[in-house]
Amino acid sequence: MSNKNTKQPGGVGGLSQSFFDASSKAYLSDPKNKLACNALTASDWEKVVGNNEEIRSINPSFSKKLLPDMKSTSQRQSGRCWLFAVLNVMRRDMVTKYNLNDDFELSQTYLFFYDKLEKCNYFLENIIKTSDEKMEDRLLSHLVDNPIEDGGQWDMVVNIVEKYGVVPKYVMPDVEPAKFTRRMNNFLLYQLRDYAHELRKMHQEGTSIEVVRARKEEMMETVYRILAIHLGEPPQTFDWKVHDKDKKFLSFPNQTPQQFYNSHVPTNVTDLVCIVNDPRHPYGCTMTVQMLGNVQEGRSVLYLNLSMEDVIKYAKKTIDNNQPVWFGCDVGAESNVKGQGLMSTELWDYDSVFGTTPHLSKADRLRYGQSLMTHAMVLTGYDEDSSENEDKSKDEPSQWRVENSWGDDHGDKGYSLLKKKWFREYVYEIAVHQDLLSDEHKAALSKQPDIELPPWDPMGALA
Repeated sequence: MSNKNTKQPGGVGGLSQSFFDASSKAYLSDPKNKLACNALTASDWEKVVGNNEEIRSINPSFSKKLLPDMKSTSQRQSGRCWLFAVLNVMRRDMVTKYNLNDDFELSQTYLFFYDKLEKCNYFLENIIKTSDEKMEDRLLSHLVDNPIEDGGQWDMVVNIVEKYGVVPKYVMPDVEPAKFTRRMNNFLLYQLRDYAHELRKMHQEGTSIEVVRARKEEMMETVYRILAIHLGEPPQTFDWKVHDKDKKFLSFPNQTPQQFYNSHVPTNVTDLVCIVNDPRHPYGCTMTVQMLGNVQEGRSVLYLNLSMEDVIKYAKKTIDNNQPVWFGCDVGAESNVKGQGLMSTELWDYDSVFGTTPHLSKADRLRYGQSLMTHAMVLTGYDEDSSENEDKSKDEPSQWRVENSWGDDHGDKGYSLLKKKWFREYVYEIAVHQDLLSDEHKAALSKQPDIELPPWDPMGALA
């Protein structure tokens, strides 16, 4: 006798047979659906859904463009974009200061090593702090999910650079585990979860906090060893020797990473503050995210939430001051950055292929998990809007030039084009010099955060 379930589709709230009959009939009644199916099942999604008219409209001309054009960098298969972006900002200033070649780079692996190390310690400290919480609670589930991912936030950049300085790339070059981080991260995460279990067990057994922290120090020695084996041990001192564009030889012996940063890098990361656009919350307020950070004794993440009009104004003003802009965005949304290097809300023609186009506001995309910050890059130029406007200071650029860190085989030799409306919809934060801010906005940043977001909030996403 068969035990198979022979129930027919239907029931309260279920999909009935009449639903399937009606859906199939509607699908087959329009020949366009079969054409779309044939095209999509036999070709690349972007080629079918792509709006060719929008793609053909690309004009990589910019009325304001920062020079020199730096050679593109590549983070390979890693999530180090935020570190590449800040170092791309720094190296541009250094190239100008020392007349260096456009392929000059600072070491991303150096900062990556210390960020990983500090994140591991930050995680274990949070485990100690939450030892009384149940493992089933949302907070613990969040903490152990992925505490050492490759990405980061602007204030985390500041913490690492201020504590450890920077070094030229040849001093600590990219190695395979830095380019392809999955294996290293998986092993390290397993080790950290093992340590988290041990620390929580020690607490439950009544072990004193002094003994627990002493054990944590031993754990961190092992973490250091794991990272050093994967990435190499960071240098304590080095000689900086380089030829400039005119073949002049520059030599600065016996530099520490901190000395090199303070003496040779014009960019001071502590002068920059993080401006965000989160329409779920009042503009003008400051926000932080609970348990989001890397350096235990470092500064907490602090956002000043402003309207897109203010974000655009400060980004444009920074470029007008001949400085690039570190920014975070949802790079995968309505973009083909790895192809033509275009970010545009008109890029995909959903209606022609599927007969529908989803519509959510920026705030609702955050609320429903449709969008969040996923990538950091650098704005290096813009093109003025051609519309008539007597007050040119209020002009919103029609498009922005973007320096990415995905190599030079996409866009304009690694540079992308970001359209006006896309900027408003999918750019979430920028780092700008605090001197550019209005007195009102400076004052807002000088006080305690108005809002503390939970650790799992989308504004806690790491670029």
